[in-house]
Amino acid sequence: MPNLLLISHGSYAKATLSSCEMILGQLKNIKAIEFKQTMNQDDLLKAIEIAAQTFTKLDAIIVDFTGGTPANTAIRFQAQHPEVKIYTGTRGAS
Repeated sequence: MPNLLLISHGSYAKATLSSCEMILGQLKNIKAIEFKQTMNQDDLLKAIEIAAQTFTKLDAIIVDFTGGTPANTAIRFQAQHPEVKIYTGTRGAS
């Protein structure tokens, strides 16, 4: 199973992981990061780097939507780690 990092504005990523674990049980291959109002892009990049180090290999980052700080920061991370895929669109339909 691939190693995944979920990133969102606020607690959405952590809530998504919690919901998945309610159904599937503990998912050691998935981590979640909250982008908080008190953070800037450099803070988020550092959080991504720390989380990525917990895996032997990070396969993909999933962000809430295109163009936001989580997505833009994931792209910055990907510039140094081109093997990491980025997927967007974890927010619900409106």
